[in-house]
Amino acid sequence: MYTQFFGNFLLANNYVDKDQLFQAICSQKDVKYKLATLCIYEGLLAAQEVLETVEYAKENQVDFSEAAVALGLVTEEELLPLTQKPGSDYLLLAQALVENGIFNYDQIQDIIVEYRSYNEIYDLSITDDVAETVQNLYRKFFVTNGGGATTNGKMYMELLFNNFIRLIGDDFVPVSIDRIDEYATGLCSLQKIEGIYSLNTYLDMDEATAKAFAVRYIGEGIELDHEYVMAAVNDFINLHNGLFTVNVSNENSDNLILSPLEELCNQGLEFSHPTYKISILYPFGMVHVLLEVVQELPD
Repeated sequence: MYTQFFGNFLLANNYVDKDQLFQAICSQKDVKYKLATLCIYEGLLAAQEVLETVEYAKENQVDFSEAAVALGLVTEEELLPLTQKPGSDYLLLAQALVENGIFNYDQIQDIIVEYRSYNEIYDLSITDDVAETVQNLYRKFFVTNGGGATTNGKMYMELLFNNFIRLIGDDFVPVSIDRIDEYATGLCSLQKIEGIYSLNTYLDMDEATAKAFAVRYIGEGIELDHEYVMAAVNDFINLHNGLFTVNVSNENSDNLILSPLEELCNQGLEFSHPTYKISILYPFGMVHVLLEVVQELPD
């Protein structure tokens, strides 16, 4: 679950650009945990010791663990726990960035130390449940990047992150929040939420991204024509907004109404109310959520 935080941390600190992050996320699925990275994470070896171990392993045609023990840097007992349990999710992304030549081990060591210190992540195992994860995503991404922090806005964004994780996959990184006045759509679904709190919601992506999105949402084996792809995009935003209105009703006894879905493909839009574009990066492409705040309630 920490991949989202790590990816956003790298972007926010200008360690990578969007293209480098996208390439690493795409290759992450083919990357395996490497003992060298786990040793750095656990503090068993410094980056320079990792490089010495890698060189020794190559020269003597042994694996990394044998080399590290032979050099007297660690014991077999110290290495054993690392070979028996998986590492944190974000370490695969770190490993991918090393293998893609974006960072060397010295650099990734410093970045991991900084990231762990900033986020207070000290346990190799992931114990956070989804609820805590999405709350942290909202706090560390949406609020700190200038998004609204009203009760309903917080509820909407936390639910959105939760539904992306639950229905599409947790291998995403929230990339940016931008205040916009106009927008050119690709394959886009619009649904209005009307009532005491009014919001126009848009889910937009290009055609290729939408096809991959549909496969994840509906499942393999579907016929990927435009009708099915559009149906998947529509159904996701309708389901999400429906859950949101139920939650608002349960929390505040406010009844909100969902409008019929509208398809706004390849259109130019201009907004007359404050509108935010939230960009979500998946390995298959960029997904944009646009929130046009028509009527907000003060907290």
